[in-house]
Amino acid sequence: DLCYDTLTKVPKVFIHINHITDIIQANINSKIKFSNFAEIYLLLNNLNNLALEKLSLTTVITFLNSVFSNQVHLAVRIETINQFISIENIILQITNSTLAFDIQSNMENLLLLFDAEQLSLKDIKRFSSKIRNINTQIKLAITVEGVINQSSSLTSALKQLHNFNFDFNFIDIETSNTRSSLYALHKDFKKEMSYFECYNKLIEISHIPSTKFVYTKLTKKCFKYYESNIPLKLSDLMCHMMVMLTNGCGVGYSLINKNETELAIMNHYCIYEPLIYLYQFINPFIGKRLYMHQNYIVFKDESNIHILLFNALHQHLTTNHSQTFVLKHYDLSSQSVVFIQTLNKEHGLIDYVLPPSFDNTYIERSILQHIEQSSLPKAEIKQLTTLNDSLTFTIAQNELKYIRISPQ
Repeated sequence: DLCYDTLTKVPKVFIHINHITDIIQANINSKIKFSNFAEIYLLLNNLNNLALEKLSLTTVITFLNSVFSNQVHLAVRIETINQFISIENIILQITNSTLAFDIQSNMENLLLLFDAEQLSLKDIKRFSSKIRNINTQIKLAITVEGVINQSSSLTSALKQLHNFNFDFNFIDIETSNTRSSLYALHKDFKKEMSYFECYNKLIEISHIPSTKFVYTKLTKKCFKYYESNIPLKLSDLMCHMMVMLTNGCGVGYSLINKNETELAIMNHYCIYEPLIYLYQFINPFIGKRLYMHQNYIVFKDESNIHILLFNALHQHLTTNHSQTFVLKHYDLSSQSVVFIQTLNKEHGLIDYVLPPSFDNTYIERSILQHIEQSSLPKAEIKQLTTLNDSLTFTIAQNELKYIRISPQ
């Protein structure tokens, strides 16, 4: 019998939107399956070209409704005093409007990210007090590297974070300047440490819960076995998913893949990258008490048994090699239904079907639609025919399977 003693946490996902045209290009509201994510934020990084002061209240309310109605949060990066003034005015208009009741009751879905590399800590303190006086539901966040740059020591910077006590602390650990500051300010940070080791060490030293930290933007360079000439392996991505489940921290991804090192939701042609399927597969396991193993996780609810099978990071399987898993000693009827989804090179890994070498090639929209329709995880459904027999599953190199067993 498995011991369901691991309680998973809720990952927070921040999708970087650098230009408003990216939202239009990706057709984001109709295309992205936001239900795949437990807690998701669209992070608007660049407000310079939006002319916020000219936006009508109706336009703002319509936009916020379109986001919030999809169970999505909105995060806005604030880099200047003028940007804050514009955002503050919009929030005041919404607060005082008799036509914005739905938005007023959903302001916890809004997050303001103060960029401390552009704003002084004094201004951030003043701005955060203003927002809290208007609406305490609005979430607040700050960029840690900016706080470090404005502090005399790491101890002083961490004290500032504790004093602010914001909902999230964003750390851009992959930036060389950030790591150089940490090396210089604290003896526990070593140059040979990986990005993720530096990130974890900062959380440890800060004595702030991991759930309040956000790895600002994850790229493929963070992964140990990443090679620029081949797609990232599923074992690497699944290792990342396991960290998200156990730590419940936040992480940022690009919306659209625009260079070979970016980890994104969509590729250059706005077709899903495998990352979105991994979130779809782990969704049944989020916030649950389950059994976790290096090759699988298992969760059992009142109606179904959920299993996720994958190769561990250190298991470098050859092309012809596979692993076999046997589920036995269960109490299921012969009418039980088994649903299986398989993610591999032939099903769902778009970088094998449409490699980055095509990024500068014109491809007809009709052809892209066919490629998109064919690049999905394989789905199968089976019915048990023998009572109390073992169930056998096999996964090959660079493959992952989600299995749901439903007793009838």
